[in-house]
Amino acid sequence: MIRVSIPSGEHPVWGKLYGMNRFLDKSRKNPMLVPIHASMIQRLLEKRAIGNFPEFSVECTRNTMRISGRVKMMAVSVAFTLVLKPSCFSGRNIHFEILKLTPADFEIIKNHLLDLPPFLTYRAGISSLDLNAFEVIKKIPAGEISGIEIRDDTVWVQISS
Repeated sequence: MIRVSIPSGEHPVWGKLYGMNRFLDKSRKNPMLVPIHASMIQRLLEKRAIGNFPEFSVECTRNTMRISGRVKMMAVSVAFTLVLKPSCFSGRNIHFEILKLTPADFEIIKNHLLDLPPFLTYRAGISSLDLNAFEVIKKIPAGEISGIEIRDDTVWVQISS
């Protein structure tokens, strides 16, 4: 029997695993700050929203996200404003609580705009956004959210493992 010794950096399997471990070690020490712009969130909602929302916009200011626009209800177009605030995060999901909904507490707005599985779900006053819906986050092979800040029309997500 012939034995061949291959250094770990050159081995086709172990070399790749070794490289991934180095990535994980670096990301623990230096978390990545990833921007998700309001326009990216708006595009995701536009792709998935039901036809009751002919127009709406997304703004990110002072640790809140504001979604405003018009909703069709019984052939009448009604203006609405929805203000969300991040309450917590787990894995790669951000959980938002509803701070304000005007002109009234319409269930149609909550159900049709905030419950768009698999990326956006709504239950019991909490809306959860799966960040893997965005390519910029999906490209990061490992890690979870370790911090979040909303400013300058951008959601800044800190990813570490």
